[in-house]
Parts: sequence; C-alpha cells; structure tokens
Amino acid sequence: MSSFIGKLRTWMESYHSVVPLSILLSTSPLPPLTTLQRLRALGIYKSIPDILGVNIEDFKRQGYSDRFIELLKVASLSQRTGSIEPLKSLVEEKISETRADLELMDYTISQNMELLSVFVLLLPSILASLLFIVNPTIVATILLACSALGLILGICLGLISIPWELRIRGSVLPLIFSPVIFLVAFYIFQDPLKSLVILSIVLSPYLFKKLREELKVLEESLELARRATTSTSNIFRALEIEDPEYLLSDRFYGVSRAICVAIYLLALHGGARLRESLVKLLEYIRDYVGYVKRLRNKTRVIFLYSAIMGMLSAVSLAFIVVVLSFLSSTMSSSTLPLITAIYMPSHEELELVKEYIRYVLAVNSLTFSLITALFRDGNPVYFPLYLLPISIAVMLSYNLTLLYVPVLLGW
Repeated sequence: MSSFIGKLRTWMESYHSVVPLSILLSTSPLPPLTTLQRLRALGIYKSIPDILGVNIEDFKRQGYSDRFIELLKVASLSQRTGSIEPLKSLVEEKISETRADLELMDYTISQNMELLSVFVLLLPSILASLLFIVNPTIVATILLACSALGLILGICLGLISIPWELRIRGSVLPLIFSPVIFLVAFYIFQDPLKSLVILSIVLSPYLFKKLREELKVLEESLELARRATTSTSNIFRALEIEDPEYLLSDRFYGVSRAICVAIYLLALHGGARLRESLVKLLEYIRDYVGYVKRLRNKTRVIFLYSAIMGMLSAVSLAFIVVVLSFLSSTMSSSTLPLITAIYMPSHEELELVKEYIRYVLAVNSLTFSLITALFRDGNPVYFPLYLLPISIAVMLSYNLTLLYVPVLLGW
C-alpha cells in the first residue's frame, strides 16, 4: 500500500511539474540536464530524479508520468544536439493546449453543469415524485444517494476540466478544520444547512485573504520578470530585492516559481541568450497571468449556475412535499384502497422525509460550492467562499416554497 501511495505521489508531482520545468529548461543559461541536476541539488522540485547514468524509460516503472518522461527525452535531445529549439517547441505546445482549454471553457462548463443537473435536480425530482406515492420510506435513501453521486461527479469534473498550471495554490487547513466546525455547529443547531452557513462564515475571511495573497504572488512574479528585462548587467539590482534567495523561496509556486528560479539562474550565469531568455520569460508569465484572469472571468458564470440550480432543486423538492402533504391530509387512508393503489404517506413519514431532505439540500449546496471553487480557482479548499451565498439561497428557496405555495394554491 505504501508503495502504491509513493508512486501515486511521484506521478502527481512529476505530472504537475512538466510545464514549469519546460519553461525553466528552455530559458536556463545552463545545459538542460545540468539545469535539472542544479534544481535537484537546490531541492526546489521534488519530482526531479537523479538522471545521471539512468535509462529514462526506467523512470516509468518508478511511477513518473508519461508527460514528465517526455520532458526528460526532449531535454536529453536538446543536450545532445546543443539546440534549445526542442524545449522551446515543447513549451509552445503546452501553452497552446492551455489556450485551447480556455477557448473551450464555456462549452465545458455548460456540458458539465448539464450532466451535474441530472443527479442533483432532474433525477431526484422524478424519483421523489414516484417513490413518495409508492414507498416513501426509501425516498430519503434514494435522494441522499443521488446527492452523493452528484457530489462525487462534481469533484471529478472539476479536477479534470481545469489545467493544473492554472490552479491557485491553497492551504489544506480549511479542509482539515471544516468537518470539526460543521460538527460543532450541527451539535448546536441540529440543522445541516445552518451548520454549513456557520462553517462558511468562520472560514471565509481567512480564505478570502489567502486567495488575494496567492493572486498577488502571480502579479509579483510578472513584475519581477518585467524588471529583469530592464537590465542585463546587474539583474538582482534591477529586481529591487534585498536577498537574491528570495527568488527561490516557497512564496512562489507553479509557473510563477519557474519564472523566478529562471531569473535567478540567468542573473548568476548570464550567457549569450540572456536578453532573449529574459524577454521570453516575461512573455510566458504575461500569458500565464492573462490565462488565469481569463479563466476566472469565464468561470464567474458557474457561480450563478450553481446558485440557480441549488435553488431549483430546493423548490422542486419542497413543491413535492407540499403537494403530498395536502393529499395526505385531505384524503382518508381508509378510502384510498377503494380509489387507487397509490399509497399516501402519513404525517409522521412526511416529517421524517422533510428532515432528510434538509440533508439532501446540504449535500447539494456543498456540491455546487465545491464545483464552483474547482472551476473558478482550480482548488477545492476555497469552497467556503461560495458556500455561504449558495446555502443561504437554497435554504430560503426551500422554506419560502413550503410557506407560500400552499397560500398561492389556496390550500
């Protein structure tokens, strides 16, 4: 088991590092394989193995991803031929893939939300309408199962739809503390939706500040790349930083870290391609920051989709409860067998189902907030930022439907 987990971690780290490493290798003043060894010695990228005297194909058995092995092959080719063009071509290829993903993002969002609506809106409504009048005792289980499937599907769709290099870094602490906060709130209020609201209120200020800081890191790396192009004689001075090691710090991540490390190597070693490499780095980080902004602009609509779908699911389930409550209260159970084989749930059964529906709506709210965070920020840890408005909208829609539909229908 530990071997499998180790290989999985190696695969993920190597897969995520391909784009940053390809940028680094294509702009480094050192030969590609020498650059890899230097980065490994600095301990910046944990995914870099010891490549000296090792067959590249052997890394696949160690758990490294195919994309990473392809990068090593291209780096080896550039080392043998003395040409950096293969690495440049690889970088352009990865950037083109990211650009294509962004162009298709509107279509991707609409398709994913339509698929998700089947599990959290259409299927629960149909099944609830049928099962309430056949066997109401299993309605709660079916509805919770549909919501759970929707939650799993939403997470999977979010993870595979957004390019890894466009994801915003986030701390895992909110994910660790979320269950604790929820359980404490649930112990106090005995209501899953209210507990989610409390969870969001507690974590949102920290996450909002964290998200702004991570976005500022991208802007800072862009500014550093811009300053670096203003001088080729003393780059560190042009950067206006006190300690050159700052460029190697953990403050930066992903592509932004690759840019800063590349600037560090260029400032130390120079080289004939110094000016060209600095300009190229500025181009890469400018495109990258632009892609992140475009992604966040394009995915802004998914927050609206999530809120609307959550409200629709609440209204549909509440309407079914209202109708069945009316029928159950007006039609005598003793006369029903003479009229129809349809079974009308008792008042106690309806109350139990109402209680379980609140759990269903809580899971739906969590699903929509998670998929919004995954599409917009590329990271599920930011879900409490979207959970508060979505859960409040769902809770109000459900309660208002229960309150006003009977009045509007004259019941």
